[in-house]
Amino acid sequence: MSNWVDLPDSVNDELIYLLATRYPELENESSVNRTISPTKSKEPKVRYEAQVRYFTKEGSFSAFFQYVEVNNYPNGYTYSWYSARDDAD
Repeated sequence: MSNWVDLPDSVNDELIYLLATRYPELENESSVNRTISPTKSKEPKVRYEAQVRYFTKEGSFSAFFQYVEVNNYPNGYTYSWYSARDDAD
C-alpha cells in the first residue's frame, strides 16, 4: 500500500491496531476478514485515509479511517485518528 510509505512506523502500527480492535465491536474476531483500500483526500489536513470493508459470518460492513492534523493550540499541531462505521449493508 503505497500510501503508507511516507508515514512513520508508529502510524502504521496504530492503524493496524485500530483495524484489529476498533471494529468490529460485537463480531467474533476470528470470523473477520478485512479489505483495506487507501483513498486520496483533497483536504490538506488529512494525512492518510482508508476505506475498510469487514467480512464476517453474519455479513459485511464498512468503516472509514482518517489520520488528521489537529490544531493543539498553544502546543502546535498533532495528528489524530477518526473513524466511522457504516452499518447500512
